[in-house]
Order: sequence, then C-alpha cells, then structure tokens
Amino acid sequence: LVFAQRRIPEEGSEITQMPLLLRHLRLKGCVVSMDAAHCQTDTIDLIVERGGEWLVSLRDNQPTTAAEIAPLLEALAATTAPAAESADKGHGRIEIRRCWILEGEAIKNLKCRGRWKGLRCAILCERTVIDPVTGKETIGRRIFMTSLPPQARELAALVRRHWQVESSLHWSLDVLWREDEARARTGYAATNLSLIRKTAINLLKLLKPDFPTLSFARIMKKAARRPDFLYKLLTNLLRA
Repeated sequence: LVFAQRRIPEEGSEITQMPLLLRHLRLKGCVVSMDAAHCQTDTIDLIVERGGEWLVSLRDNQPTTAAEIAPLLEALAATTAPAAESADKGHGRIEIRRCWILEGEAIKNLKCRGRWKGLRCAILCERTVIDPVTGKETIGRRIFMTSLPPQARELAALVRRHWQVESSLHWSLDVLWREDEARARTGYAATNLSLIRKTAINLLKLLKPDFPTLSFARIMKKAARRPDFLYKLLTNLLRA
C-alpha cells in the first residue's frame, strides 16, 4: 500500500524530500528499505531517531563505504557457503538467490562504521537467473547495509520484498495505468493524478481478496464497464 508521497520540486531531488516524507510517518517497529540514492547519513539518522530500523542498498554514490565493505563481502562469498539460499521456478526461468552476511568483529572494525548509525551488518545478495531452454545464466549482485540483526533468512526475505515494490507498484503504474505516457505537466496536475492512481491501487489491493480469480486488470475493466460492479466494490470497501 502507498501511505504517503511528496512532490519533487523542480530544483529539488528525492534525496532532500525523503527526510521530509519520513517525518510524517510512524516508524517505531518498522523497517524502512531504500534504494542506493537514499543511502545518506542524514536519512539514516532520522530513521533511528524516530525508532525505526533501516535496510539500504549500497553503491558507488557512497564510494568510501562501498570501497571498504564490498571487498570484504566478495572475499566472504569466495571462501564460505552462503548464509541463506533459495530457488524458485516460474515465468519460464529458474531463479537461485544466495546471501552472505558480514557481521560481528568485521563490522566493528570498519572505519566507516561511525557514519552509519545503528549499523549491525552488511549483506551481499546474489541472484542467478537460468533459462531452462538455452541454459544461459545471468548473475547479479547487490550489497545492502542494515541496522537489523544478522538473521540470514529474514534479511533475504526483506531484500526480496524491497524489490517487489518495483514489480507490484511501479509495474502497475507503468503497465496498467500507463503513467509514463501521461502528459499532464501544468501546475499540480501530475502530482494530483499520481495521488489518484495510487489511491485507486490501494483500493484494488484491499479489495483483491474478495475477487481471488480476477486480476487487477480485469477488476479495473469490469468496474469501468459495469456501474453495478463498481458500486459493489465501493460498498465492500466501506463495510471493511
């Protein structure tokens, strides 16, 4: 579900808007997962101050930290078995996921540790995609830092759920709602339409359990064509 959004000013960026967005959310007992763009010390500090935990992707936008942590994780992956491993088959491919965790004294001895409030471990996540027809393998690796304890299966699941935002939300916006094709640019039109789309997506997700055999696309089409079905959707929501 989408709980909040902020409009990015013309001369602003996501990085500066993220802390302003977080100030409106209750973070105690929650895990905030973020892309590498939000791997910023000010953002991490705010999450910890508000009682939340954090999980953030680490890339070259933090060169000093990446240069220190990446070689340690690569060496760990080259010499030890993964802390967690899983395999899935679907959509015409086989996916194997592995993760290695840097923890304990290795984290305590990091020169960059003091910059990242609450840092407890770093994770190397490897995803191997195999085409069963051609046998072609594609391997991708990503590094994450987190304030959470080094529990491999839980961390691997959180990383996977982080990337599911791309498929479950952004894919819906791009494919079902064709947001990238929208040409609203004047004033707050783009912001308002984005809010309406996300509100509609939230409604669909809340109502989906009542229609387990229908996809989101079919529910949308049926509601657009049949006012009685749209009325049923909205009344079911009000009862909930």
